Amino acid sequence: MLLKKEELSQRTLDIEANLYEKLADLSANYYDASISKIINLCIYDLAEKEQVIATTMKDLEKHSVIIRKSAMECLNEMKSKYNIPIYVLINIAIKEGIEKLEKNK
Repeated sequence: MLLKKEELSQRTLDIEANLYEKLADLSANYYDASISKIINLCIYDLAEKEQVIATTMKDLEKHSVIIRKSAMECLNEMKSKYNIPIYVLINIAIKEGIEKLEKNK
């Protein structure tokens, strides 16, 4: 899917170490997309779901990521709707997105 150009912002996000490693592998070895682009698509996929359930997280590391304006708006809407912090939503989105992408490798 091709996305239209839009405003981007650089954010420092807390992402689980093992999820980031999987993102790096997918970006380097399987898909023609940067880690930031994969994260943005994961956010869009999560926003389309009707239900989001918070999970526990461990080994959080800070990473600099480029987030699209519309993806950030999706995160803010989900934060309000589910009362879940943005960093938790991002990790849920990444985890679910990786599971989906790994099936299509």
